[in-house]
Amino acid sequence: MLLATALVAGGGAAVADEYSLPAKDSPEVQWWRDTRTNLDERLAWFRDARFGMFIHWGVYSGLGNEFEGRKGGGYAEHIQRVLKIPIPEYRQEVAGNFNPTNFNANA
Repeated sequence: MLLATALVAGGGAAVADEYSLPAKDSPEVQWWRDTRTNLDERLAWFRDARFGMFIHWGVYSGLGNEFEGRKGGGYAEHIQRVLKIPIPEYRQEVAGNFNPTNFNANA
């Protein structure tokens, strides 16, 4: 099972005027609320097996935890939040370039 989550967060004085979070009840974050409703059910197989591997990758994977010469934090999937990359820029520069057609799990 491959489960990828994207968290949208931000803030900071340098980008405060151009960056804001969607409201918690907005349609933009409905997918996240929906994933929480059946989390235990979806992960039951993993818990029952008592052994497994969880691989988490997504649009941020191609960055190598670096964006425009700046290093991210401890977890690469938080690079947008840590570096305070505005949503429009992240969508265009990171998500817009994500194309995993050459991904090969057996390589």
